[in-house]
Amino acid sequence: MSILPGNAGSLVPFVIFFALAHLFKAARFYLVLLEQDIPLKSYLFLYARTTLVNLVIPFKLGELYRVAAVYHVTGKGDRASNGAMSVLSVCVDRFFDTEALLSIIIPFGLIYGGSIEFAPLMLFLALFIFALVYLSVPKSYLYLNEYIIMYRQTRRSVSILKWLEVIKEWYEFTHGLIKGRAPMIIIASFLGWGAEFMALRSFFSMLGKSFAIEDFGRYINSLLSSVPYSMARAYNSLGTAIIALMTLVLFIMMMAEKSGEKGRKNAADPDRI
Repeated sequence: MSILPGNAGSLVPFVIFFALAHLFKAARFYLVLLEQDIPLKSYLFLYARTTLVNLVIPFKLGELYRVAAVYHVTGKGDRASNGAMSVLSVCVDRFFDTEALLSIIIPFGLIYGGSIEFAPLMLFLALFIFALVYLSVPKSYLYLNEYIIMYRQTRRSVSILKWLEVIKEWYEFTHGLIKGRAPMIIIASFLGWGAEFMALRSFFSMLGKSFAIEDFGRYINSLLSSVPYSMARAYNSLGTAIIALMTLVLFIMMMAEKSGEKGRKNAADPDRI
């Protein structure tokens, strides 16, 4: 007798698509952090534990922990530069993730539902503003910098010039994170959400329920707002358990590797205390 209601044969597709979804999401963030030269095993542990925290803490507040974790893992250079890179890498990852998501749910919401939920609409407006600001920085910086130097030589203008330099520096950090990799990051984002959709569909099938694009919209809306959705809670509970197990396995592997390295050092230096 099956311990799962509905179609228990959907368990294998669920595990495959769930793994693929997180594989593509991990690949996207790895592309953003590519130039930081993080060892693969350390990166996988970084992704697993920050994803676990995000699943446990609602409203994506776990991204604050992800910023701190990235700072800790990559904290080898200048503190200010590393802090900017940590914040911007997470922001860039969220931007492309949300961009792909909205590109899927907004057209389908209009076609099948005739309307757009409030949370996706606000996200779309936020992304539009961020993209507009990012694209306007280079020319705006050149114009304002030249204008202030030539026509506004006051004490306040010096402060404005300093802030312009900070904005330009953050723009260059952001540009460096996506330069030459934006198409791959976008593709990974779409593949990740496509796999997530199929994982949800398999999960619903396991429980003997149908799954349509409207259900996917309700799932996303429940993640972005306080609107309760029992199926989202069930799916996230199972996903949290899987990611927690993955995090534990990677933690044990990391500890075993560190213990092995310490043992080899002691063997190479018998006088070491």
